[in-house]
Amino acid sequence: MFNKGWKIVFKYFLEYKKDIVTIATLVIISALANGATPYVVGKFFDSLISVKQINVLSNLSLPNWTVMLGLWFLIQVVVNITDFKNEKTARRTALEMHTGYLSKIASHLISLPISFHKEEKHGEIWNKVNKAGDSIWSIISNIIMGVGPETLTVFVGLFFAFSINTTLTLVIIVGLVIYLLIFSKIVPPIAVKTKAGHEAWHKAYGVAYDAVVNFQTIKQSTAEKYESDKIRKMFNNFAFKKWFEVEQAWIRMTAFQRITVMLVMLGIFSISAFYVQEGVITIGSLIALNSYAAMALGPFVRLGYSWNAIQNGLVAIEKIEEINEIHGEGFGIRNKKKIPFVHGQITFENVYFKYKKGDPEILSGISFNILPGEIIAFVGGSGVGKTTITDLLGAYYFPTKGNIFIDEVKTEELDVYDLRKNIAIVPQETVLFNETIEDNIKYGNQKASKEQIIEAARQAYALEFIEKFPKKWKQLVGERGIKLSVGQKQRVAIARAILRNPKILILDEPTSALDAHSEKHIQESLESLMKGRTTIIIAHRLSTVRKANKIIVLKEGKIAEIGTHEELILKPDGEYRKLYDFQIGLM
Repeated sequence: MFNKGWKIVFKYFLEYKKDIVTIATLVIISALANGATPYVVGKFFDSLISVKQINVLSNLSLPNWTVMLGLWFLIQVVVNITDFKNEKTARRTALEMHTGYLSKIASHLISLPISFHKEEKHGEIWNKVNKAGDSIWSIISNIIMGVGPETLTVFVGLFFAFSINTTLTLVIIVGLVIYLLIFSKIVPPIAVKTKAGHEAWHKAYGVAYDAVVNFQTIKQSTAEKYESDKIRKMFNNFAFKKWFEVEQAWIRMTAFQRITVMLVMLGIFSISAFYVQEGVITIGSLIALNSYAAMALGPFVRLGYSWNAIQNGLVAIEKIEEINEIHGEGFGIRNKKKIPFVHGQITFENVYFKYKKGDPEILSGISFNILPGEIIAFVGGSGVGKTTITDLLGAYYFPTKGNIFIDEVKTEELDVYDLRKNIAIVPQETVLFNETIEDNIKYGNQKASKEQIIEAARQAYALEFIEKFPKKWKQLVGERGIKLSVGQKQRVAIARAILRNPKILILDEPTSALDAHSEKHIQESLESLMKGRTTIIIAHRLSTVRKANKIIVLKEGKIAEIGTHEELILKPDGEYRKLYDFQIGLM
């Protein structure tokens, strides 16, 4: 049960084996010292009743009780020092495991292909990440500082208890066996409920995340009440109902624990009273045995709470491990080819593509060749495959059939990182990080100097609005760049592309959100940027493609026409001519 979750936990234990060995050693010392404590305390009370002297030195004897008291004090010093060092090491190790685990998950998510991110709900994913991160901390903390030490304490306690009285120790063991039998019957159904509970939480968080991210659409649609009701229903009804079933199961478990402990202690007290009266054991032995009973039963009671946290954690870790098992894009794989210098020749050879098996073809039989430095425009209606072609070019997806070549090398054979660092994209919708304007422009080239950043912004006509900000280059742009206008974000994207200095440039209608004055200047900057670079233009407005060396018209995922603007405009029944006439108002 939970084999996958345990494997993950133990794998992280092995990464910190030096610390784990230190913790285990300290736990053993502490458990042995704690185990000896009730025995010494019992002897201490017996020595108060029967006053005896112990020869410490040849000419010095002390009452027995003073020796026991001194021994108890020495043991407590050892316990306290050991526990202090153990807790310090354990907490540091658990925290290192926690932060290390979170960073690995986040890094893996970044490495996953675009197909994963397009299909999954980010709210659900981040809820899984948060729960897994908290769970690895909870599990490790409970094992290192809870279950591990307390399990050892049980065995040490039973060992010392046997040395005092076998019958009473067997009563304790019978109680432990009954407890374990009950525990083994109750836990499996709880595991099923826990998985269902986690699924409910993930779905509820997914709904809430979508609402928060799309707040602008909600406000524009006056849908606040609708979304609030939906979120409330998901949390208060769906998630609450599923998780309360888990809580009820653990409440029943706690009740069984208490009843078991009560009955065992009743048996020990009854038999002990008889043994004391008959002189079988002393008062000190009775006190010691009761302490050992608590030492054995106490951890098992706490084990229920610890196991609850561990079980919840294992479920959460298994959920995120399903994502960890998805292969990343594999940057820097040894058997992948690297291009020392990209010239920019692009060839599509009878390319077919669909997202999933059974889905309709997005592209069918696409073939074309782009020479280094050429400007090629793709035009057509929405959903004909224009953006899909650029996704395939960047190796975000690979063809279902056919081949794509960059400088006569198949994209499947290229190192993904090596390919993409030679490509710059100016998208139609620019996404910015909630960082400074300088950091966002520098994202095009992290090694760029301040002078290069300023020059890129100047060429993109972004300096004008940057200098007006109160904090200028240190101005935060807000979540996804919400503090900037669409046109300003577009100019930041163009500055990024300029700074990147790519061999292949992809322009996805980059001037669509700009006013006429800005568009004129940006167009001049783009024309300068395109010189000497292979450029692909995704065009909706045909005014942006007139200077292309070649225009490829797509229709229903196929190439309908290829030619220059002048050639295609002369075909009265051609697809390009129809699009052109529609845009200038002739249709």
